[in-house]
Amino acid sequence: MPDLCDVMFLVGEQRIPVYGLKSILGTRSKTFLDMFVKQSREDMNTKKKLKKSKDEKQTKSSMKTTIIIESYDIEVFRSFLLFLHCGSVTMDASTVVGLLCCAVEYAIADLKRACWEFVDTCLSSVSTDFVIKETFRYEDHSAAQKLRQIVLSRQTSMILKTRNVAKQRQSPIGKETEV
Repeated sequence: MPDLCDVMFLVGEQRIPVYGLKSILGTRSKTFLDMFVKQSREDMNTKKKLKKSKDEKQTKSSMKTTIIIESYDIEVFRSFLLFLHCGSVTMDASTVVGLLCCAVEYAIADLKRACWEFVDTCLSSVSTDFVIKETFRYEDHSAAQKLRQIVLSRQTSMILKTRNVAKQRQSPIGKETEV
């Protein structure tokens, strides 16, 4: 419901609009709060400098705050805002990296915790390859780099464990032993 929202994010290369409420976003994230306060001050300074007619003021005040977000995938950012507004999120291997990066960038501790819990409990050997690929999409974020290191380290550990189990299962029959 874009008409009820007071902030519009233009997300990704295609600049797809995603809407939110400043009061909720600012309450959930100090980063958003600082962003909105700064923009509000800039808007007030601009209004003071320019003498406008009443019609122009009404048009300006009815416009939404617009923020460009280029660094996130549209589905990830939509899920992120949904989490901030509603308190829940559905994540999978394709969104966990982006959501973790959002959680770190916008200081959302409960989402960050949920992302790490997902990584700890839900990643399979199939999805780890996908997650590693996604970490390169967000490689500028320290959270993506940390996640990549952890997933790669776990993969290495699993490979070593698998090899050890395979060696233990080998039958000693047919092997020569010295006496």
